[in-house]
Amino acid sequence: MLDDGVQRWHLEECRQVAPLFKHPFHQENWRATLRSAAVIFGLTGRVQEVIGQYEQKARDARLLLNRSAGTQTVAVLRIYSGGIMLYGCEGLGYTGEVLHRDLGLQPHHLVRQLCRGRKQVNLSGEALAQLTADHLFITFDRQMGGGRELLETPLWRKLPAVRSGCVYEMDFMAWMNYGVMSHQRKIADVLQVLA
Repeated sequence: MLDDGVQRWHLEECRQVAPLFKHPFHQENWRATLRSAAVIFGLTGRVQEVIGQYEQKARDARLLLNRSAGTQTVAVLRIYSGGIMLYGCEGLGYTGEVLHRDLGLQPHHLVRQLCRGRKQVNLSGEALAQLTADHLFITFDRQMGGGRELLETPLWRKLPAVRSGCVYEMDFMAWMNYGVMSHQRKIADVLQVLA
């Protein structure tokens, strides 16, 4: 099952291995994507159960995090050799819906300001210096490579979350993805470091 990436990634040769289904991709709406996949496999009766289990897990986590993190702020950075991307809130991007909507974590004011209506933005050094979030979730872009050199710079070391030991490196594939399994992983990761 492939989405429109079949052309972008030249995956037509997959037809030689197995039947190929072009699957609609609903971006942030992983529930709609799951429902579409369930139709293909004849598992529509199972979808609501899976969604319900996720939502219960998110509610339970939200209660724990409300007590442990309270009003502390968070931000997500995707770091690569060419720069830094700050991920948004308002239910956009790979992390916004899970962290802010489902788990109730407070986005840092810079996230609200720079990412309004956008999934992510490239973050300048000047903007990074203003990122005073209490907690930073970071991931290194495997496809773009590099980026670890940022962690050795004076600019990085001055960030409040870095000074207080509240920077958490997360798995790139789990955090830069949509879907129930990726989102459950994000919840588990957040609980491990903040609850």
